[in-house]
Formats: sequence, structure tokens, C-alpha cells
Amino acid sequence: MKGLKPCPFCGSEYQTVEDLGLKPASECHAGKHWYVVNCLDCGGSMRGFGRRERIAAWNRRVNDEIQTRSR
Repeated sequence: MKGLKPCPFCGSEYQTVEDLGLKPASECHAGKHWYVVNCLDCGGSMRGFGRRERIAAWNRRVNDEIQTRSR
């Protein structure tokens, strides 16, 4: 997986990916790791399951989808 693209909200190059740990057994998606990608400048973030999935979501841009459809 490639690194993180600049923040989709402010364009900053300063982000972190944090593992927030496992979801408790009593909750939906128990046993899965919960991740967050944070922009250290504007505070924008994306949370969810799976490190790869969070990075892919952070890196996804509307222009990527438009370019793919027009090919």
C-alpha cells in the first residue's frame, strides 16, 4: 500500500494512522481493529475497520473515480 495522500480537507502533508485497538466483544464487529487517519493541521479524520481500508478511503478522490469512468 502506498503512503497517505495529502489531507482531502486542507491539503496538508501531516497525517497519522492510529490503531485504536480491538472492538469489545459486546459490540458489533467484535475483535476487529479500529483505525483512524488524522490530519495534524486541520483535525480532519476518517475512522473505521482495517488499516488498508482506512488508508484507501483517505486516499480516494472524486477525480480518481471520474478518470476511471472515462477510460
